[in-house]
Formats: sequence, C-alpha cells, structure tokens
Amino acid sequence: MERLQDIRILSLYKQHYFDQYRFVMECDYSCLGYYDGISITDVDLSKDENGSKLFEKKSNAAISPVWCGTALNTKKLNGQFGKQDIGIFRCIKEGQAEQDKMQQERARKSPYFAVAFIQLSSREDYMEVAEKMQKMFPYNEQCEEYIVAVPYFTYDNADLIMLIYGNRMREIDRALLKIEKLSEVCYLHSVFGISEMFLKECGESKSVLEKWHGKKCYVDDKISHIVMNIATVGNETTVDEVKAQFTELLNTERGKKSGNIEIKYYHSFGHGKLSVDMCGADVGILLMMLWPKGLATHQNLLFGREIYNIETMIRVEELCVREPLGIPKKIKLEKESENEPGQWFARRVTDYKNEMQEVWGNDEGLYSYYCALAQIANTLAQYEGFSLSRDIFLLLFPAFKMFDDKLKQDLKNIKKDKERKNDRYREKMIHMKDAIHEFVNAVNSVVYHTVHTDQVFLMIPGCSGTTFSIPIKLCLVYLNIIHNVINILNDKQYTYSCLLTPELEIRPATSPIDVGFSDDDRLVRFTASQRSLYMPRHFIILLTHEMAHYTGTYVRKRHLRLQCISRTLAHLLAEGVYPERMRNGMGQHSPMEKEIYDILCDNVLEKIQEKSVTYIFQKVSDCGEVKKEHSLVMTRFLKEACYELLEEKGEIYRLIWTMGPELRQKAAEYDIIEFTGRLDDIRGKLDQNRRKLFASRGIIDTCIDELVTVYKEVFSDTAAYKILEFDQQTFSETFSVSEGNQELYHEDKNKTYDVQRDVRKAIIQRLTEDEKGNSTGQDLDDTEDTSYDSNWPDDLKDNLFSYSWTGDYLYEYAARCAEEIGKIMMTAGKQELVDEIRAIYDLFKDSEASCQKIYEKLIEAISSYERKVTELYKSIKDDQ
Repeated sequence: MERLQDIRILSLYKQHYFDQYRFVMECDYSCLGYYDGISITDVDLSKDENGSKLFEKKSNAAISPVWCGTALNTKKLNGQFGKQDIGIFRCIKEGQAEQDKMQQERARKSPYFAVAFIQLSSREDYMEVAEKMQKMFPYNEQCEEYIVAVPYFTYDNADLIMLIYGNRMREIDRALLKIEKLSEVCYLHSVFGISEMFLKECGESKSVLEKWHGKKCYVDDKISHIVMNIATVGNETTVDEVKAQFTELLNTERGKKSGNIEIKYYHSFGHGKLSVDMCGADVGILLMMLWPKGLATHQNLLFGREIYNIETMIRVEELCVREPLGIPKKIKLEKESENEPGQWFARRVTDYKNEMQEVWGNDEGLYSYYCALAQIANTLAQYEGFSLSRDIFLLLFPAFKMFDDKLKQDLKNIKKDKERKNDRYREKMIHMKDAIHEFVNAVNSVVYHTVHTDQVFLMIPGCSGTTFSIPIKLCLVYLNIIHNVINILNDKQYTYSCLLTPELEIRPATSPIDVGFSDDDRLVRFTASQRSLYMPRHFIILLTHEMAHYTGTYVRKRHLRLQCISRTLAHLLAEGVYPERMRNGMGQHSPMEKEIYDILCDNVLEKIQEKSVTYIFQKVSDCGEVKKEHSLVMTRFLKEACYELLEEKGEIYRLIWTMGPELRQKAAEYDIIEFTGRLDDIRGKLDQNRRKLFASRGIIDTCIDELVTVYKEVFSDTAAYKILEFDQQTFSETFSVSEGNQELYHEDKNKTYDVQRDVRKAIIQRLTEDEKGNSTGQDLDDTEDTSYDSNWPDDLKDNLFSYSWTGDYLYEYAARCAEEIGKIMMTAGKQELVDEIRAIYDLFKDSEASCQKIYEKLIEAISSYERKVTELYKSIKDDQ
C-alpha cells in the first residue's frame, strides 16, 4: 500500500555566551536541561527551493530530502546560537492520513513536549517497538487529558526517536518512564520543552493560562524539585541579585497561590557556581520563570553581566521504588563470553605507548605520531567496549586493524634497514610518518563528525556543533556495499579495506594509505562530500566505481588494455606524421602528386601503424619489470617507445625515406628528376611533421596519460555497470552529483575532461545497447569536430577521443572486461553478494517501495555488515 512521507529536521539549540543579549532566539520549544531550545521543521518537497539542484528524486527514500532540509535550516543561523540538526522521518499509511492529521494538529496546539532518543537492545526490532509504543499511548480527542506520541526514524545514532506532546507535564514524564522500562529499550535520553507560543501568550497576559486551545494545562500540578545550576561571575552581589529575583517571584500572586515553596542555595564547583533547589513549586511557577523576560531566560538582565548560563532540571514527582524481592544477591564477575566487551583498542594503546618509549630521545617526530595513535586508539576503546556506541566501532575497526597490522610490519622493516645502515631508511621513515598522519586525521574527522548527536557541544563561538554531520547508518550501509564489491572483484585473495571519510565538500577521490603493505594489499581512503551521502542512487555508483580502481587482477584484462592502447598510439603516430589535412588535400595536386600521396598512404601511413603497434607492445612486454602492465610502469615505457619511434633514424624516419618498389615503378612512368624532386618535397613535409611531433613531447605525454587514465576509468565504469545494472541517465547524472558544479573544477579551454566524460558515457550506452540486443553500432567519434587548422600538432591532443579508432579500442576493452566480470559474478558465493548490493541499489530506482520498506532494507544491510565485522573481530589471534 502506498504510504505518505513525513520528513522533518529536529534542531537542538544552545545560545552562545555573550556579554550582552540583544537577540531573542526563535524556536518552537524552550527547553530544560542543557539545550536552550528545539525546533521541528517540516521538509516540504513540493517547494522547488527544498529540492537539490543536483538531484532529481526518483525514489521514496527519505534520504536526499534530509540533506536538503538541513541545508535550508542553515539559513536560520545568525551567530547567536549553536545548532545541531537531526533528520527524522516516518511513513503514514494512506488510510490513516486523516487520523494522523488530526493528531498532528493537536500536537501543534500542545503546551508541553519531549523528545526521546532511544537505543534498542536489537536494532532490527525498531518497527515492532515503534508500533508497541504507539499502542501504549492511544490518542483520544474527547479526553481532557491526552498524550500524542509519534515515533520517527533517523540515519543518525538513535534507533528510534519519539516525539511526545501533551497538556499535562506529569503525564509526559510518566510516558518517558514507561518507554524507558520497556525490555527492548537499553537507553533513553530525553529533552523536555514548553511551547514558545504558549509561553508568549502567558507572558503577554501577565498570567499563567489555565487553558490553551480548548484544553486544560494543569498548571497547578506540583513539581517535586526545580534545580537550577547557574554559571556566574562568582561575586557575592550576584548571589544576592539572584536571591532577590526568586523572592520577587514568590511574592507574586502565583507564588503565594503555590503555597509553601522552599528554596535552598548552594555553592558548587565546576561549570555552575551557584545551585538553586526549589521544592514545592507548581507548573505555573516554572512557566513564569520561562516566559519572555523570565528569570530563567536569556532576556533576564543579569545574563551576560552577572550570569553566563542557567541549566534547569525538574523532578516532577517522587519515584515510587518498590521493596526488593528477597535478599539482594552479591554481584559476581561473570566469566568471559562471546558478548564480553573486547580490549583490542586498549591493547593497541599499550603497544603504542611501548613504541613511544622506544623512540623517545631518538626521533621526537615519530614519538609525536605514536602519541597521536595512542590517543585515537584510547578514544576508540570506549566504542569497542560500549554497546550503545558500537556503530562507530563497526565504522572504523576493519580499516584500523589493517592499518595496525601493516604498521607493525613496516616498523619492523625500517628497524632492520636502520641496523644495516640502509640508505632507504630515511625515505621509508618519512613515508611511514605521512601515512600515520593521513590515517589519524581521517579517523579523527570521522569520529568527530559522527558522534554529534551524542556530544554536548560547546557554546564558545567557533566551537559550536560541527561543520557537517555524518549519517552513521548510511555509512554502515555503504561500507557493506564496499565489502561486497571487494569480495566480488577480488580474484587473487589480496587484502583490502576501506576507510570512508566524508568531508564538507570535495570531489570523490580514493587514495591508498601505504604503510608496510605488499604491492597488492590496499587500505583505501575514500573521500566524498557529505552532501553526496544523501544521494544513494548515485553515491552507490561512485562507491562501486572507486573501489573497482583497486580491486581485481585477472578481471582487469591488463594485457588486452596494453594491446588496445598500443594500437591507439600507433594510429596516433601515423596521424601525426601523415595527418588527415594532407590526405584531404590530394584533389588540389597534380596527377603525379596525387599518385605519390596515394602510394605514401599505403607505404607510410599503414606501415607506421603496423610497425608502431608491434614496437610499442614489445617495448612494454620486454621491459623486464615485474608489473610491466600496471599503469605506472606501462605509461613510462609507452612514452619511451613512442619517442624511440619518432627519433632521428628511428623506425618512422626509415619508413618515410625508404624508396619502396611501388615508388620506383611509378617513377619510371614520369620524368625521374621531376618525380624524385617532388617525392622528396612531400617526404620532407612528412619528416618535418615527425620532427615537430618529436619536439612537442608534451603532446605525446599528455595523450598517453589521458589514454591510460580513461582506460582505468572505463574499467571502473564497466565494473559498476555490471554489478549495479544502472541506466544511462543515472550514470550521466552521477557526474553532476559527485562534482557539484563541474565548471568550477574543469576550466581547460579544450574541455579535455568533458570529452573524456562523454566518451565514458558513450561506452556505457553501447554496453547497455549490446546487452539488450539493440545496438545501433554507432561509433564513439561524434564528441568533437575532427577538422584541422593551424593548431597542429596540438589538435592531436585536443581531438584524441574524437577518432573512431580511439573509441573502438576502448569499447573492445570495455566489452571484454564486462564479459569477464559477468563470469566472475556467477562464481560460487559471489552471486549472493551481487544480489545483496542490488537489493539495496534497486530501492533507489523508480520504485514503489515505501520509505519504511527502504529503511527496513537498510537496517538489514547494517546487520549484515555487523556480522561480517564481528566475524573478523572473533578471528583475531592476539600476538600477546
């Protein structure tokens, strides 16, 4: 059944410290406790301004709108407060839309509010628990006293978020207690608030409203304790002024009506220097303290001058604690079990401290690096040993383990080099330090921007909240996809791991963190913009594409790639020496000249292609390097081969100046002196082209670099296409999603990147058509005009991807790779991984799946990833 979406942004506010407060913070609810206010903003998808200009939404997933809503909320910032946004969403059954609308209207008119951030014992039970909670608090419009409880889901840390509205503070307090006592709930953090509209109306009338929007507000209900922790300048006069304000409050009509209110003042240490405990007050007194210009608001004239901060906590009613059943048993330490919190990170702290001790005095730079590793491992130890923060552990453990294993190996090798006084010692040490630096920075960034919903963020300007947030649930889903892609393409059982590090705004990129690795094992750092995480239909393509750059050996068809690039370069060299502008000019020549050009076309153009491809291929094949077909090695020898072909007395020079039998035979038909003279003129022009091309080394270098780059990109595109089976339009959109405004990144006047991108799109389009059996056989040479002008030989580089042979060889390579990937996907165990990836990816196509169904599948993917990490964790054999 189709469902309606309810997507909102829950914003938590904390006002900055100022010497003077001239600004009144606008929010929906004034809060007790640490936060000063809460607002709940609907994400209205019907308005164009709420849509991402880079993403056309095609699924019912409540993901991209969360980012759009958060981005729009940034417009509310004005330098006066810190703000943290949390995207929340739910689905509404169509048949319940009217009932839900009525409840939401009542919620909007409720004076009291609470939000509960809930962790469950088992995240998979989220839907069952949400429905159970709703049944616990049925809404009845006819009842004078009511509770409206609405469960929401989030991509942040919480398993459930409950928004609770009501007209009686005591009942909201009891509702929170009932939820906390559920066996499925292992942790609940609540924030209580009072409607700002309600407080404003009370303030304007200078009296506490008994009723609001037709419902009683129960303002006479007693509050057991109101405790205020006040940060003051510490002067005794400040305490006197605070006391005077409380005395004035008690002397009001409401204060006298409340009866015997007892207030005690305490000096305290820490942030708050004054603690005030008010016993016996009622709800009305609390409302007076919070209405505009009230004692506990930032409009209190003491704020900034005498008071920096007030945190108010209430104890609504005494907790009834039942008598213990029998004599309590002494708590005994249980034996270690599978559920025993691990100590892997704690042991790493010890290891790093030992290394620090060893290098102290010898290399203070390395000492500082190990100090940083010890500190970050110490931070992560709490996430390993605490079930409520296990998601952060899952996010980082596989990459950290691989890094640590390889670091030990690298350090051992470096120590041996130092003992042997090997010259590479310093080079390896610098490389290791760079790797540690990059890794620690990446891990720190992930931790800082992931735990924002659990942190008490500071109020000092510049330290409020985070610059961006990382949706941890989405990251775990993406890591599960990465894990599967690695295992699908990994055909030689190498070790791979990925550290996903979203940043504020960056083009997607991967880079290996090389420390003590074999040439084939890889710890890959994948950076992408935080914005793109919320666009899964395209981001999953990016993930698969980027990981395909590092994974796979046989499936990569490097030998075929070398053959195709060699053939392309052979054509390119022939085109450079005997360009089309010369061949197209034959009609302007005399009959003798035309015949000379015709023969040279056969004897020079075709022979250059034939001889060059053999020479280039053999040059790389015979180079003696172990990894000669890998891009870095191959590129170097491709360039050497081309310059050797073009050099004076080289193969191309010989082909130009050789008088073949056809030319001798044709010379006999003309005046030999005239024929020979004209032939030498024409061959001189060809040789001039050769010399000019040889001298323009940047052109050949650029062409080879671009060819190798595009072949690598085409392989990754093909791998992503075979695994995901995306359509051409989605692939084209991915470029925009990944790079934002492409014009900002690519200002090359020849639009080299645009041409490469168009060729890659054409390759995918042709693969799609061939697999569907409706290929048009269209060449890939229509991206640029192939006409020539005075820019020769620069136009060789500018039009590299316009030649039909460039596209044909690219497609030959892509088609063979697609075939090989298709085979490997069908091998034992890999098809299940492909199905698991597609089950997620297909949710974000044109789908009828509800946002609830999508969220359910994401939770399943997270659970799958958790099982994989747990299996890795259990397999560790500690070298103690």
